Amino acid sequence: MSRNFRTDGEPPPLADRSIKPPFATPLERRNGMLTTLMVILFLGGIVIGCLFSPHIPLPKF
Repeated sequence: MSRNFRTDGEPPPLADRSIKPPFATPLERRNGMLTTLMVILFLGGIVIGCLFSPHIPLPKF
């Protein structure tokens, strides 16, 4: 059995403090925002293309 915590009754740490949070730097935030906007534009383009091309049906979920 693994014993990765202290045996003196102290519980194991809840989180590893050495791992940095996501989107910690301005560059990561900018890249995340750009990626999100590109996905929204791509999906919006598909919807608009389907609306103006009646022979292509919108997907049914």
